[in-house]
Amino acid sequence: MKIRYIKHSTLVIESGGKKIITDPWLVGNFRFFPARPRQVKPEELQDLNLILISHGHGDHLHAESLVTLPKQAQVVSPRGLKNKLIRLGFLEVVELSPGEEFSLPPVTITAVPARHPGQCVGYMIKEGKTVYFAGDTVLFPGMKEIASRFRIDAAFLPIGGVRMLGFKLGMDPADALRAAEILNPKILIPIHFAAGVSVPLLFSMKGSPEELLRKSGPGLKEKIRVLAEGETLEI
Repeated sequence: MKIRYIKHSTLVIESGGKKIITDPWLVGNFRFFPARPRQVKPEELQDLNLILISHGHGDHLHAESLVTLPKQAQVVSPRGLKNKLIRLGFLEVVELSPGEEFSLPPVTITAVPARHPGQCVGYMIKEGKTVYFAGDTVLFPGMKEIASRFRIDAAFLPIGGVRMLGFKLGMDPADALRAAEILNPKILIPIHFAAGVSVPLLFSMKGSPEELLRKSGPGLKEKIRVLAEGETLEI
């Protein structure tokens, strides 16, 4: 299984002859986030088989990026987003609730709970290895049930510590480390961070990989792999 980190919550995963992308954000910029160089060109993704959407916020369901992707790719999303994705031109969209599965042999996708405003899920991607794409979520008790159901080879966990109007909407580095203790993945890969982004009294996103490493103790630090944008890891 090959994992290529693009940026934010976007990963390209190749396994079992299938190419999968998560929460594609490939072109343009998004409010509050700094501009970054493009790490993958849309034309490199015309052989995509599967697009996973964790929830409907604009930095995860990014319409400007989605319209550049092949419309024959299968899309998987939480419930309530199908019509929007069809309007973007996709031909095959399946909505999953936590606990439901979708198979594109030999890959199986299982939706798992997440906690974030609106309809949201995380995904287990299984084909030989099992990887957990948490999407965007706070730390929540249901992670214990996730840990009891799956043996996780790699977990992609948000660490930005997003706050909106003072309310925490996503895990910060300390939360991600506690989640890793519960989930016990072989590898922890941080996603969804843009350290230092802040709009006073409105929005902040301050967690960073450096903070994650600094706060991690023995047994966890060795599991952390911080991928540079565009870097590929094979597991």
